[in-house]
Amino acid sequence: MQMKMLKKLAKNLTANIGLKLLAVLFAVIIWIVVVNIQNPQTTVSFSAAATIINSEIITDKNQVYEVKDNTDIIKFEVTGPRTIVKGMTASDFSVIADMDNFIWNNGVVAVTVTPLKYKNDVTVKVINPNIKVIVEELVTRQFAVNTSVTGTPKTGYAEGEVTCYPGTVTITGPESLMDTLEKVIATIDIDGMYDDRTQSIRPELYNADGEKIESKNITIEPSLVEVTAVILETKTVPVVIDYFGDLPEGYALDSLSVLPETVTIKGKRKVLQDITKIELPAEILDLHNKNATYELSIDLEEYLPEGVWLVDPDQSKFVIRAEIAEKITRTIEIPVSYITVYNLSEGLMIEYRQTTVLVTISGSERVVNKLDSSALVLSLDFTDIGIGAFRLYPDCKPIEGVTDIEVSGVNGVITSVNTPENEE
Repeated sequence: MQMKMLKKLAKNLTANIGLKLLAVLFAVIIWIVVVNIQNPQTTVSFSAAATIINSEIITDKNQVYEVKDNTDIIKFEVTGPRTIVKGMTASDFSVIADMDNFIWNNGVVAVTVTPLKYKNDVTVKVINPNIKVIVEELVTRQFAVNTSVTGTPKTGYAEGEVTCYPGTVTITGPESLMDTLEKVIATIDIDGMYDDRTQSIRPELYNADGEKIESKNITIEPSLVEVTAVILETKTVPVVIDYFGDLPEGYALDSLSVLPETVTIKGKRKVLQDITKIELPAEILDLHNKNATYELSIDLEEYLPEGVWLVDPDQSKFVIRAEIAEKITRTIEIPVSYITVYNLSEGLMIEYRQTTVLVTISGSERVVNKLDSSALVLSLDFTDIGIGAFRLYPDCKPIEGVTDIEVSGVNGVITSVNTPENEE
């Protein structure tokens, strides 16, 4: 009975075997079509930076490499089921450039892109499979470190000396870059500062055109230098000068000036506090036998006191101007009441026997002609002079531009305040 059933089953299974196999194949095809309709094959583009390994085969030869034109950014396409590919990112792939495969004569190294997951479900096509690499010799040189500042100190203060320690650095880098290296500069920020400042600064590298040189293949030793900026106080003071030498007969110095008249200097407070003017030495201005306007250009920096500098070194050129004119003489009448009296003993009084005194002045026409009695300051000193008649010659305060002053004598008598003629 059981055998009959097995034979019947076998007969049913093998009957029309061709049609049955065709039905199975058709079912599989239908399944594949359905799957692809629901989850079709999709291609997505990615890009990622290649990781370079085994670079010591270059660095061990005292050489350095540099990727050219960003060719280490690798583009690749990934194809696979949409539900898988759409969920992947660039980080799901290993992008490796092995320097063991570096082709020296062509300067390229091959890149391999490998999925980190779904290896059996996706395929990868690399668009740019090679990295272009430049290999150069490493060169080491020493350079002096130049200093510069940025920013402006607080009002009333100025930049002083800027120093750097150490003063030199050792720089190693690709030969092509080192050949263009012109200057090493460490810049310190002094904006708003009113006291000395020290900063640790990484020097910057510049070529002859003033363009900054930057490369990860350049090393600076030491990488940081100590830059100190001295901050000084400022002060504006006049610039004055005297002269030597005799002018020709009949000529006088009309005016003597230094242009500009003032200068702004900088220095430490203890130095500036004692400086009220910059006085130029008279020996630099020789007016011997000069009979016309005379000018002399000088560099003021040469005459500054020790520990003092110009705030603006570019404005160190000054001009000394001596205006010389023919001398004239003029006599002015001054009331004796204008005379200031000094050192008259207590209890004494003065009675003048004249109402005016004559003052004869000689000098340049411009100065002499504009003087009046208010410009002539006369004084008499009665030290050790007692009761009785006197004849004295008043002193006259010197006047710029006037070479000679002659004052006529003054007659009078000194009496006691308590003499009978002075009592009521």
